[in-house]
Amino acid sequence: MLHIKHKPRDPKNNIDTVGLSGIAKILEEDFVPKDQNAKIQAYNDFCKLYREFKERPKFFLRRLDEARSHHIESDGEFQFSNSWIAAFYMQRCGLSKYEKEKIWERVNYVYDPDKIREAILFLYEKAHETDCTRIEGSHAVKSGTPI
Repeated sequence: MLHIKHKPRDPKNNIDTVGLSGIAKILEEDFVPKDQNAKIQAYNDFCKLYREFKERPKFFLRRLDEARSHHIESDGEFQFSNSWIAAFYMQRCGLSKYEKEKIWERVNYVYDPDKIREAILFLYEKAHETDCTRIEGSHAVKSGTPI
């Protein structure tokens, strides 16, 4: 924008010559995120999601679905395998090791995101209510390490 002048000394870079469409084009080139940045943002928005403290698992899975569908629309190459998504569900669901083992037993140790999702919602629909006791029973609290 700095090269556009208000005074008509240079007819090429004059504000009257460029016009509103030219200014809009310059602003778009300067300030609209590049494609690479959009892809990085899509990856980060999806991959850095965790179930928040006192958040229902149903709401967490809904946030994951929304982030995934949004970024598939913005980036056609944004795709993960089903086994990766299943492992992601298990890693980010916010359950204890014992609770995760129950889910694995229910799905027969198969990396299927739909089955894991159903098991989480069936077994731990109210997991948000036991978040405080889950922290109190954690290894950090038992070993005396402050949280």
